[in-house]
Order: sequence, then C-alpha cells, then structure tokens
Amino acid sequence: MKKMNIQFEKASARHIDTIFGWLSEVYVQAFWDNTQAHKDDILNFIGGRTQPSSYADGKYVYWIASDNGYPFAMFMTIQATLEDHVNDIKLMYLSKTGHSYGIEYMIGDQGYFDKGYGAKTLSEFLVFFRREFDPKADTFLIDPASDNPRAKHVYMKAGFEHVADFIMSGEVSGAGKPHHLLIKKFALDVQLLPATKIIADQNIVIRLATSVDIEHMVAMSYQKRRDYEKAQPQFWKWAGVDAEVLQAKWFSELIARDEHVILVATDSNEKIMGFIIGRLMPAPAVYNPGGLTLMIDDYCIENEHLWGSVGIKLINEIKVIAKAKQAVQILVVCGAHDKVKSQFLKNRGLAVASEWHVGSIV
Repeated sequence: MKKMNIQFEKASARHIDTIFGWLSEVYVQAFWDNTQAHKDDILNFIGGRTQPSSYADGKYVYWIASDNGYPFAMFMTIQATLEDHVNDIKLMYLSKTGHSYGIEYMIGDQGYFDKGYGAKTLSEFLVFFRREFDPKADTFLIDPASDNPRAKHVYMKAGFEHVADFIMSGEVSGAGKPHHLLIKKFALDVQLLPATKIIADQNIVIRLATSVDIEHMVAMSYQKRRDYEKAQPQFWKWAGVDAEVLQAKWFSELIARDEHVILVATDSNEKIMGFIIGRLMPAPAVYNPGGLTLMIDDYCIENEHLWGSVGIKLINEIKVIAKAKQAVQILVVCGAHDKVKSQFLKNRGLAVASEWHVGSIV
C-alpha cells in the first residue's frame, strides 16, 4: 500500500465535475442515490443552501476526501436527533451523552478499490469530523445494503458494529431492500480537541493500522524487546535478525484478521508514536466472565513519558471498539520489571490477576 496523505474538506464548486462523474459510474449507481433530487441537493449545498431543499430537508453536509490533493472519495453526514423522524431501529442507538450522525460513504475513484484504503479513510474521517466539526459527536450510524458485503466489511474493519437489519423505507435509494445497521461509538473522554486548542502532547491521531505502518511497529517492538531482555536474559532472549522479519510477517497477518484490532497513534506529521494490538477471544470453558476478553500483548510507545498521553488514547480507543464487539474485560501483558507501564495500567483501573514466575531448569 502506498503512503497516503488524506485531507478532508467540504465539497465546493471545484468538485462538481468530479462528484457528478462518480455518480455516473455503474459501480456507484448500484448502491448510491442517483436521483435528480440528490444531485440538486449537492448543488444546493455547494451554493451555500440559499434555497429550500426537499432532500432530507437540506440537512446533509457533503465532504470530499483527497489523497495528496487528488479527490477520491465522498462522505455525506447528517445529524440524527429525536426530532428527525428517525426510524425505530435507529432510534434505539442514538447517543444519550453526545451527538449522533448518519453517514453515507463512497470511494468514487476505482483506482482506490481493494487496496485497504476504505477503512483507513473512514477511520481518519471520523477523527477529523470530531476534531474539526463536532467534538460532541460520539455515535455514528451507517446502513449499507445487505447485497453490498464489501461495504459492510470495510465499515466493520473501521470499528463499526453490526447491530441490526431492517428494510429501507421512504422515497430514497434502496427503498424496499434489506439493509444492515452498523454503529461506532466513541467515549467522550477521548474525543479530540478542536485544532485551535491542540497543544503538543494532545496533537495525537488514533487510527487503524495498515501495512504501511508495520515497519515502524516492528522497530518500536524491537526496542521494547531488547529492553525487556536486560531484565530476563533467557526468557526474552533476542532470536537474531530473523526475529524482525518474522514479526513483520506476523503483524501483516494480524491486520487481516477480524478478531484483532490494531491501532496506531501518530503526530501531526504522521510519525508513529505508539501502537496497540488487541485480540478478542473467549475465556477458557471453565470461566464465564460474561463476554469476550480483549487480550493485549503488543502495546508500545515511543518513550515512557508518553504513557500519560499516547498510552491513554490508545487504550481508551481500543476499549471502545472492543466493547462494541461484546468484550467485557481487558487483559494487558506487562513485564514485572516495567514499573512505569505497570503503574500506568494501575492508574487506568487495571489490577494484577496472575503472575508468571520463570527460571532455568538445571
């Protein structure tokens, strides 16, 4: 996967030809509304909504995603409230603590299909939206048609949870067809500050890891292992130069697994400051904690001074994703000698449940 530099902005006049070109494509028309009312609403929005709109009462906001300045995708967002005649199924999932938004999302440029860009773009858009547009947004709803499994896969890879199925009603594209309802919730205590209020240690973006990140993750993991080796020279003995090759291959496999959640934290220059890998797993048959366990082994940050910023944001965000996937408890592996990380975990409310005692057999 090439390195992407994604920017988001509201649709403007210079995007009209691009948007309408996308809407004319067969692969877009298969799942997107191509009615004249929709096209008129796009133009109405771009023109500053000087005229009333019959399309969702003119409440949609249209966004363009560009990669290094090249437009390749579009988002539509609309706030969902109790007063907006939301159907009963969606009504159940509206936020009780913040704001809820419905999302429509398409990659318009076919050159960006099947390369892993879909989930990355969606994840980064949600971060952007909450930071720049509505910091109180904590719930997002998206409803792909049931005959569009690729879209559902992308949304779930971006952390959305499939919560219900319904038949689309009303005079809209897809009316009468079965659809899935997927949601993604954020904890308000991890919401990003508006860009104007960002300070150095808060300018952190949490997103899903991609194959491009693996080299940096392996390098960070290598440094941690060498530090751990000093504390337990036999148990954590470095396996040599092949170790990093094997770990890179292993991380690549994990990124594609549904039961794993891998997040990275980056600064404003997209430098990776930390990462966390969680595995959703059932408890052994002799235990019943009430749901899945989020098991975290690989959890690294650039230096120990970042646990209070990068470390907090990584663990908070992965807990939100895991909770949406029916996890009820978290398990984090920490070396006995790693006092700073151990204290950090205690400060987050985690307690020691088990210990490993190792020694040589002589």
